[in-house]
Amino acid sequence: MLKTQNLTIGYPSKIILENLNLHLEKGKLTALLGINGAGKSTLLRTIAGVQKPILGNVFLNYNNSYKNEYKSIQKLSKKEIAKKISLVLTEQAATTRLTVKELIALGRYPHTGWNGNFDKEDKNKIDWAIEAVGMNEYADVPIGELSDGLRQKTMIGRALAQEGDILLLDEPTAHLDLVNRSEVMLLLSQIATEFDKAILVSTHELDLILQIAHKLWLISSNSENKLNKKLFVGLTEELVLNGELANAFIRPPLYFDREKGNFKILNKEHKITYFIEGDAIGTYWTKLALEKRGIYSEILDKDVNNSNLENNLIIKVVSQNSTSWKWIFERKEFENLEEFLEFVLIDESSK
Repeated sequence: MLKTQNLTIGYPSKIILENLNLHLEKGKLTALLGINGAGKSTLLRTIAGVQKPILGNVFLNYNNSYKNEYKSIQKLSKKEIAKKISLVLTEQAATTRLTVKELIALGRYPHTGWNGNFDKEDKNKIDWAIEAVGMNEYADVPIGELSDGLRQKTMIGRALAQEGDILLLDEPTAHLDLVNRSEVMLLLSQIATEFDKAILVSTHELDLILQIAHKLWLISSNSENKLNKKLFVGLTEELVLNGELANAFIRPPLYFDREKGNFKILNKEHKITYFIEGDAIGTYWTKLALEKRGIYSEILDKDVNNSNLENNLIIKVVSQNSTSWKWIFERKEFENLEEFLEFVLIDESSK
């Protein structure tokens, strides 16, 4: 639905990224990742037609029954662009007095005549957008009375009402808590697949993106020259496997654990290695708790003979029920994780 050709973005005094040949596909959620200041917002504004490129072009696909016809965004009016691209920025709604329905209705203005009146089709699209983002029960509630999460869903609803094939969102979860961040990201994924939209979202929600994004646009700096930025494009899993995702966010002691798919902090060097065996959930969280305290541990494979290990290095985690565990270490039993960790720290310091 959108492609760039030899695109260079930035400002007259500063080039941020150059020679970009990118494309967005309908039905897919693409995530734009990079550290703060990498140029994510500049790229979004440029492909949305809000900011002029330094060099190159952005093209929009105008499908008809015979062929794909691409038009340069620089040759289109703002109204023509608005019919194809919906842009959601991090700024909060300018007014808090409008109701949810009134704010979502603003998305229809690129399709109305000079008088701005809504016809039957416009009203149907507004109602559809409200339902699509799950805001039916809040339709008549003023924006100022909503939580941040519901406001963000309303802004996405406005973008849907705009009826563009392309949705561009700049950090839509920036002010949200964990539950609302998850809901908004899941909503975007559903919109992409169910309504056949091409969605590009700039975000720092790496854990969520690894689960739902079809593709990544990853802005990475060369380790020797932080001003030399490159943009890598690929399947989410591909950029994890080839190490590009880890390289983009290297900031010791922070590192990316490819086995777990998340970032971890590399703690101080350990004196000895402890081994954990037992219940899968309990062993995972015990290992994590030990790592936070700079203690290295490995989870034992239950199908492997570990008789050669010293007993005083083995931690057994036993599940008592779905919410309760106990820890067995050096012939002592602990019903409380905190007490167990305190004992291990003392044991570690004495060896």
